[in-house]
Formats: sequence, C-alpha cells, structure tokens
Amino acid sequence: MALFLPNIPGFVFAYFGIQKLGAIAVSLNVMLKGPEIRFILEDSGAIVLVTTEELLREVPRAELSCVKQVVIAEGEAGKDLDFDALMAKAPSSARALDMRPDDPAAILYTSGTTGFPKGVVLSHANVVANSWSTNRIMSMTPEDRSILYLPLFHCFGRTPS
Repeated sequence: MALFLPNIPGFVFAYFGIQKLGAIAVSLNVMLKGPEIRFILEDSGAIVLVTTEELLREVPRAELSCVKQVVIAEGEAGKDLDFDALMAKAPSSARALDMRPDDPAAILYTSGTTGFPKGVVLSHANVVANSWSTNRIMSMTPEDRSILYLPLFHCFGRTPS
C-alpha cells in the first residue's frame, strides 16, 4: 500500500494501520511527478494508494496497472474512498496481526541519483529497533513532545530525534 502524502495526521494513521494489517507501507516523495510516481507504484506492486485530492492530480492513473483503489486522506474523495469515513467505520475490536520480526514492514525508495530509484525493504524488526534505540538514547517518556519538521515520506522523518 502506497502513501503519497505530506506531513498530515493521515500519514501517521495510515502508515501504522498498513503495518497492523500485515501489509507493506511504500512511501513516495510528495515532490515526485507522473513518470516517477508511476515507476515506484509499478515497481513496488502497490495495489492501494493513499493520497490527497491535490496530490492525486500528479498520479497518472490511466497508466497504472497495479493500483486498484485510491483512498483520499485530505480533500474531496469523489469516486474514491474517503479516509476519514473509513476510520469512522473501523471497529474498535480490530487488532494488529502478529508479524515475524523479519516480515517486511515498509519500502523506502532511494533518490535515484545514479539511476532509477531502488526500493529498500525495512522489516518489522528494523522499525521497532530504530524506535527503541532512539527512545533509549534520548531517554524519552510518554510525557515528552517533539517537533517534526522533516518529511514523513523520508527515512529521516521517521526517526524520532
């Protein structure tokens, strides 16, 4: 499942929700344009795209063979699924699937400066270890707050610091 989203609450909800479903979260840089978007979506095999009404204008839908469903997390959904409506219908009894540490959790794409971007797979163990290490080193507690000014689609934006 692909995330073509800016830093909005829907990114966080979708990212963790995708992983709880046992699916793989594929992040796209919001500055990408049609051919780059198509390449990453097709290369990753994403069947669902979560985006905004505004960013959807950059997506070459007619050229995509893999994406079967679009979810709009901000703006008017039109004929696509509305993220907020889906969240409102989510059962409170829903639980995360048990995943093995080596199961893939996310795919981040390189910048493609030396060729086409390459997908880098992060396992559930990678994601958990990164969060645990950062929290331990920084002695973070549930009462702590921080400002996130980095893009969530980038690996550095997902590293609490």
